Amino acid sequence: MPLPATFALALAFALTSATAAAGGSLEQAKQWYQEGDKAEGQGDCGTAIQRFRLALDVKETPQLHLRIGRCQDKLGALADAFDSYQRARALAADNEKIAGVVDEQLAALKPRVPRLSLVVKNPPPGLLVKLNGAAVTSFVEDRYINPGEAVVTASATGFQPFTAKMHLEAGDKRSLEVVLVPIAASDPKPPPKVEAPESTGPSPAAFVLIGLGAAGVGTGIGLTVHGVSLASELENPATYACTKAAGAANYTCKGNGDIVIDGKTAKQVQSQSNLFKGVGGATLGVGAAAATIGVVLVFVTKRSKPTTAPSVSALPMVSPGLAGLSVAGRF
Repeated sequence: MPLPATFALALAFALTSATAAAGGSLEQAKQWYQEGDKAEGQGDCGTAIQRFRLALDVKETPQLHLRIGRCQDKLGALADAFDSYQRARALAADNEKIAGVVDEQLAALKPRVPRLSLVVKNPPPGLLVKLNGAAVTSFVEDRYINPGEAVVTASATGFQPFTAKMHLEAGDKRSLEVVLVPIAASDPKPPPKVEAPESTGPSPAAFVLIGLGAAGVGTGIGLTVHGVSLASELENPATYACTKAAGAANYTCKGNGDIVIDGKTAKQVQSQSNLFKGVGGATLGVGAAAATIGVVLVFVTKRSKPTTAPSVSALPMVSPGLAGLSVAGRF
């Protein structure tokens, strides 16, 4: 709302009337006022405010606060303009004419100023709330702020920092609840600590392999010895004294006393001998390999304390035409 033309004259009169009290400084104040008035007329409200405030430092008058408020209004700083008008109203309490002008400015501006209400339920000790960087000490009423982005921050010992941003237009009325979250409640619980299992020595698998290897070696030796024994008895003159000519299909056996076998039976005995020696050699090799691996595992593996002791048994199994190991265990 434009100010009455007589208002500027009143301001000049106010500055002039105080010349005797302030001396030459009032002349400078009038110069700053004139420069501010000219800058405002040219649309340079930033410079106008700066000049008006220089004059205000010399002599505070309601008229200067009104001129500053009008420039702030033009720049969109509505809350700042409202504050300047209120200062002017306080200084014009004894001047009905100036007070009336100020009231008109306040009435026109008030509906346009954005308002923000900050709500803090159960504020913790040491709470610090800031609105656009300025500390907030009261949470009981709306506060006037300039249009644009509003940034609210809050902090307190033992709580996560709080930050909220919002954009307000002229005439907006908003409310924001400041909620602080305790740090202990917001942090996830650490994962349970897993204790390393107590080592009680090599893995049972090592001993199982050693046991199986030893059994295999023993069984292989037994089978091989049995096969060699059969061949020895077949060719021993004291038993069968069997011989086989080159290219012949069967053995010729002389026998010894009552112990006599025919050539066909001798061939079967020889086949059994070869079978036992072959299976015995293979079993001996597998057993030796298993035992070797078990010994290596003893030195390179460890195990946790078992809940139940492993039980393993390995028994040789021999029958006509078949030889091997019978293994049973619980791990």
